[in-house]
Amino acid sequence: MATASLAHPPHVREDGRIGFLGVFTAPAVETAFRERHFRDDRWLGGFLVVAGMIRVTLFLAADYRHFGAGPAFGLMCASRVLFLLVSAWVFVALRRAASPAAADRLFAGWCLVLITMTVHALATRPPGNDALLLMSFGMIVVGYCLTPLPLPGQASLTLGYSAAALYACRHAGGATLATVAATYGMAHVFGAVTSWRLNHRRREQFLGERREAGLRAQLEAALAEVRTLRGLVCICAWCKRVRDEAEAWQAVEKYVQNRTHASFSHGICPDCLQSQVEEMACVRA
Repeated sequence: MATASLAHPPHVREDGRIGFLGVFTAPAVETAFRERHFRDDRWLGGFLVVAGMIRVTLFLAADYRHFGAGPAFGLMCASRVLFLLVSAWVFVALRRAASPAAADRLFAGWCLVLITMTVHALATRPPGNDALLLMSFGMIVVGYCLTPLPLPGQASLTLGYSAAALYACRHAGGATLATVAATYGMAHVFGAVTSWRLNHRRREQFLGERREAGLRAQLEAALAEVRTLRGLVCICAWCKRVRDEAEAWQAVEKYVQNRTHASFSHGICPDCLQSQVEEMACVRA
């Protein structure tokens, strides 16, 4: 029973509950978890921003092939260049973000801009060009499995993207639209389950590290309280007083009490009792 209590202290059981959406129910514990992983999440956010910039740049060639060097391409090119400038600013700002909340706001805002760009590209594609629409489910999978946001934030972005993309492509063929809707649904289920498992595993690992750190601190505190006497102790052969470091002579009880956590009570051993009884008998005689 004592071992179980050590492994799962009451305060950890109370604060370490993980809710249905994969976040800690206690805000303080969730904040500590986010700060613990802040550096890794910030790096991942910067990586996704760079990946998004590369993706948008590569689509410039597809835009030129579909629209030619006309006004439509010029507008598309200008919007993509603006997106690249905004993304560069977000990348720098993420590197300088001072808290997980600030980084979340920056990254979520950038995701909204990317979603707007993607939905606009889907809406402006010529009729019958469904390749980009059929591949767009990858945004949902990436949104759930890679974005450094809690599951509620991931779900909000991906659901909003799915609704906007399907609305923008509502004029596509019925079979194509049904296929895309089914693919989006499967991507949401797969991504949500994967994200839920990842969030739970990461938070369970955090709780394990927290318990281990607490037990280690308790052990170190206990070891710090252990005081022992070592070395050569000079004791008087006659009165049994002990000489300390200042060359002063102290009673052995006081010397030990000052250097350990031991205390003394007094009694009389059987040998001394017998000798005292015999001595007193001799005196009376």
